[in-house]
Amino acid sequence: MLVSEKDTMASTPGAQPSKHTRFERNGYTAEVVISDSALGSIYHYVIQRDGSPELLHCGQEVSMQRALECIHEFIDKRSSRAS
Repeated sequence: MLVSEKDTMASTPGAQPSKHTRFERNGYTAEVVISDSALGSIYHYVIQRDGSPELLHCGQEVSMQRALECIHEFIDKRSSRAS
């Protein structure tokens, strides 16, 4: 489930703002931050358990679709192990 989507401030002078998207599913929270460069967009993602500061998994992909696939694959594997 998409929880929020917003633009965030760029950390590098002259850089474009990054888009930040947050998802919640099966007791996990995943966040995707999109950074744009001259070479194209990079989709950075992190996955945590809801309410936990522990980082369970992170990665980078070249498309939002691929980042979401990785997030869903991770959550599906974790959820099936817990059953």
